[in-house]
Amino acid sequence: MEVVRRGLVLRLLFLFAVLGVRAQGDAAENTRSTIRLVSSMEFYQQKMTKEFLMVAYGMNVSENREQMTGTIGAFDIALDSLETGDVANSIIAPPDEGVRQELGSIK
Repeated sequence: MEVVRRGLVLRLLFLFAVLGVRAQGDAAENTRSTIRLVSSMEFYQQKMTKEFLMVAYGMNVSENREQMTGTIGAFDIALDSLETGDVANSIIAPPDEGVRQELGSIK
C-alpha cells in the first residue's frame, strides 16, 4: 500500500508540473525539466522493485544488490531535488508546504 501511495504522490507532483506547461521562457524549461525528473522517478521505482526481487530470489545477488543500491541513491537525489527545487538543474520547488511534506513522507 505504501508503494501505491508513493506513486500517487509522484503523480500529483507530475500533475502540478503539467499545469505549469503554459509558462513561457525559463519557466517553461523549468516545468519541462521537472516533468522529466518526475517521469524518471517512476522508472527508478520499477527498477528498484525488479532489483529487489532478483536479490530476494537469489539471482546474481551481489550484482543486483549493488545495482539496487545505486538506483536507491539516484532515486534519493531526484527526490531531494523535487522536495527543495534545484536551480542548477531547472527543477521547480513544490508550490506549497503540503506538497513538500507529502514528498518528504516518501523517504
